[in-house]
This record gives sequence, C-alpha cells and structure tokens, in this order.
Amino acid sequence: MWPTIKTVIFTVVVEGFLTVLLPYPWLRIARPISAFTYLGFACVVVGAAGYFWCAGLFSFLGKGTPAYIDPPAKFVARGLYKRCRNPIYVSVLLVIAGEALIARSWWLAAYVCGLALIYHLIVIFHEEPSLTRRFGAMYTGYCGEVPRWIPRLRPN
Repeated sequence: MWPTIKTVIFTVVVEGFLTVLLPYPWLRIARPISAFTYLGFACVVVGAAGYFWCAGLFSFLGKGTPAYIDPPAKFVARGLYKRCRNPIYVSVLLVIAGEALIARSWWLAAYVCGLALIYHLIVIFHEEPSLTRRFGAMYTGYCGEVPRWIPRLRPN
C-alpha cells in the first residue's frame, strides 16, 4: 500500500506541476473548436491513461514509484513497457502536446519540445546507466528488444 500512496503523492506534486500548474497560463480552449481541439483531447486522455497504467505497474508489480528517489525494486517489463522503454515520459509529453493542440499554443508546443529534450538527457545520462547497474543483463537485453521512445505497435 505504501508504494501506491507515494505514487499518488508524486503524481499530484510532480506530474501535476508539469502538466497542469506550469502550462496553466496557456491552458484555454481555443475558438473555434476544430479537429485540433478533438485531437488534443484524445492525446490528453491517451497520455493520462498511459501514465496511470504505468504508474500502477510500478507501484503494484515493481514495488516502487516513478520518482527517482524511490524507483521500483523489481524490473517492470509488462504492459506498455513491452512496447516502449519510457512510456511514462511519452505519456506526459502526450498530455502536454494535447494541451498545446487544445489551446493552439506555440508556447506549450515549445515547452513540450524542451521537456522532451530534458527527458532524453535524463534517460541517456542517468536512468539507463542506473538501470544497467541495478538489473544488468536483464536490462541490456530489454534495451536491445524494446525501443527507447517510439512505441512499437506489437510487443515481442
């Protein structure tokens, strides 16, 4: 139960900050409603669902959280992790990209691009080396089979 409580706190504080509080000044539904608006809402829904699914996997199967200070104790390669190595990051970026479409905001589009670059650097320089040290051959084999960012339509 404790990993779930910590995951909820992390989600509200960190992901809430990144996806709601920080973009809030630009979060307005642009008029007139267009296909961009509907596509944006679809991105937000799919991204949020992906995030919650993966956070649940970390909490229940991995016995940890999405937070760096409390990562999963067990290696998780189920669900969306069969299709992409970083589905939580992809999900968060999808939510913000959806917000950019809904608001038709170039500021939010720039924000999602900058955040994607930051996530990429975190993955390359921190997460992948850390996971390689923690899980060894299991993780390196997983890296050889599952793409880092672009989800595969079919898992192995």
